[in-house]
Amino acid sequence: MGTSSWTAMFLLLAASNTAAAGSGAPIAARAVGPMVQLFPTTVPAGEPEARLEAARGEWEPFQIVVHAAGGALHGVRAQATRLGGPGTLAAPRLYRVEYLDIKTASSIEGHPGRWPGALVPDVDAFAGEKRRAFPFDVPAGETRAIWVELFVPISATAGTYRGSVRVTADGR
Repeated sequence: MGTSSWTAMFLLLAASNTAAAGSGAPIAARAVGPMVQLFPTTVPAGEPEARLEAARGEWEPFQIVVHAAGGALHGVRAQATRLGGPGTLAAPRLYRVEYLDIKTASSIEGHPGRWPGALVPDVDAFAGEKRRAFPFDVPAGETRAIWVELFVPISATAGTYRGSVRVTADGR
């Protein structure tokens, strides 16, 4: 397959460790891969950027870790931009990762407690309706995840694209 059939993605995660208005708590937002299981007490190392590569016709996901390091975060929201480059790609879909309370471990690798499970969409992809993914709260010392899903259409021009996901809390 020739290189003209592949599209390389670069998605900049626009999140900074600035204090949330009124709380003094930093918004610690980082990008991690889609295979990382983010438990409420997990504080994984991440990057301020997500670098994705995808072929035409593919979906490519990653996660944004939001950690309330210095105190609770209230009203956490995320908003993605369209990606620009040799062409334009639609903004990625955003989801809040919901946790399921597991009472009994199902295997030796499992444990009771809250496990990442359901994805609550910001906008329902089929009905086109807004759902209740955002806003959400992050208790002090805990972590929450935002699932980001980018689609590269068959018609996309190969090249490097840039976009951002803006994460805010406490109105800032």
